[in-house]
Amino acid sequence: MKSIFTIAVATASFFATSLAANAASFSKVADDNLFNDLKPDLAFVAEGRMGNNAMNGTHELNFHGANPSNESQTQDETNFVWSNGETYDFELRYTASSGLTKFFINEVEQLSDNFSGPFSDIFIRTRATKDGSSINVNNIFLNGEFLDGASSTVAEGGGAWADSMDYLRITGLSADEDFTLTGQSTMSWGDIVPNNSHLAFQIKVADVESVSTPEPTVIFALGLASAGMALLRRRSRI
Repeated sequence: MKSIFTIAVATASFFATSLAANAASFSKVADDNLFNDLKPDLAFVAEGRMGNNAMNGTHELNFHGANPSNESQTQDETNFVWSNGETYDFELRYTASSGLTKFFINEVEQLSDNFSGPFSDIFIRTRATKDGSSINVNNIFLNGEFLDGASSTVAEGGGAWADSMDYLRITGLSADEDFTLTGQSTMSWGDIVPNNSHLAFQIKVADVESVSTPEPTVIFALGLASAGMALLRRRSRI
């Protein structure tokens, strides 16, 4: 018959392995104020926005955020035409060895540049400010893994300031490792046609200093192991 200590060690090992295999975690951030409270250090941002929705003039796709003294400065930009209510596939692909980063819409490369870390998090931000407008970013996969339960972020236009945006936060990344983020975006608008970034989604890649707290499963496993050790000591005194 296995001792409680053996079972405890096995349980702790199981939980540790499970957590290591699922290093990324997902949560929501309500608005820009709470995002800024995290004091993120941007590595770069990929953005899809309304612009002037034409193949000339104001751009619709860009990389920005890599210049800390001017985070709105674009590193690459291009024009694109969005169709009202149509869903588009996107892909953000980062190569750690070179920093080469590419952004695709419907499998067509739109943006390319080299970025350096560090970074630990991805924030997918949506924004819609005009009555009748909305944006949905969903069906999100990180390195081929579906972000189950935290894969959709929607902002409905026309409401309060805090209601005009939403964030999906993905933690547990490293600039030393390649990543591929894929998903779908859908922009919709009514009689008032938004422009520039009044209807947009951004993929903010940033470094955020985290406060380490043990997972509940780890606390449980360590507690079980401790109980096993205590029981063994008690038996040795009998």
